[in-house]
Amino acid sequence: MGRKAKKRLDVFLENDDLLHEKFPDGRMNVSQYVEKYNSDEGFTPVVNDEFVYTDAAPGTPEKLRVLAYRVRRGLPIFHPLDRQKGGKEEFWFCLKRFYRL
Repeated sequence: MGRKAKKRLDVFLENDDLLHEKFPDGRMNVSQYVEKYNSDEGFTPVVNDEFVYTDAAPGTPEKLRVLAYRVRRGLPIFHPLDRQKGGKEEFWFCLKRFYRL
């Protein structure tokens, strides 16, 4: 992921007001849809050129940033080409970080 994309993702994570961002094409993210219709049934994520895969390992902070970005932009959460497994080293790194070992 490039620096520009990472910086953009960090901004989305830091600013919850962006969950209420108005899109020029009229689309909504799931949060806006639930506010309007009181249910997520019927919500269909938008697939466009913003919906790209990530090579970030599952459970890493980078992968979580990507997932949060996708939710806020009204995109599908998982991409079929997203990395499915992390290496053993990445697993232990994430585990140690989670439990603050």
